[in-house]
Amino acid sequence: MMNDIDIKSLWKGQQAPVADLSAIRKKIKRFRLRRIGEAYAVIMLMILAIVFGAVIWICWTPLLTVTKVGITLLSIGFMLPALSYGRLLRLYYGLKIDSTNIDYIDNLLRIKKRKYRQQHLILNLYFFFLSIGFALYGYEYTFFHSFYWGVIAYSILLLWIALNWFVFRPRIIRKRNHKFYDFMRYIESHREQLLE
Repeated sequence: MMNDIDIKSLWKGQQAPVADLSAIRKKIKRFRLRRIGEAYAVIMLMILAIVFGAVIWICWTPLLTVTKVGITLLSIGFMLPALSYGRLLRLYYGLKIDSTNIDYIDNLLRIKKRKYRQQHLILNLYFFFLSIGFALYGYEYTFFHSFYWGVIAYSILLLWIALNWFVFRPRIIRKRNHKFYDFMRYIESHREQLLE
């Protein structure tokens, strides 16, 4: 037959739409600046919380050792996200406009691994240290009151811990994952064009 059309050659010859690299870079720049601002905000809040704990320890000297241990555990809990975000800051600063596209991809993949570690290990440790720290910190203040007020105070504390573990923590993880993975899908969909 003379009317045979070679579909494979036509398909291969077809030009694919090329994404605008400036739009991709603009999205990366916006992502980078937003994440750097978020990291600085978290680091500053954690440092303020640690300073507040130190002020409490100095101005209202705890009588029991349990309270001091609680403040120490709270400080360790607040230190973990600050250190984790500090490490992420270096990776975010690696996403520079003048770096090569391969460096963009490599840094984004490193950020993706670090974010996974941060959300699964650091966030769990953060909530664990906060839960134990607040439980120990509140012991002194309930110890000198009646049993009734102690039960009420620890019931409220356990409710707060349960809210953190089962409501706030999963929401935080879901929200961060959603935003980050949407961005990563966008970048990976344009990976070939970035690697050219």
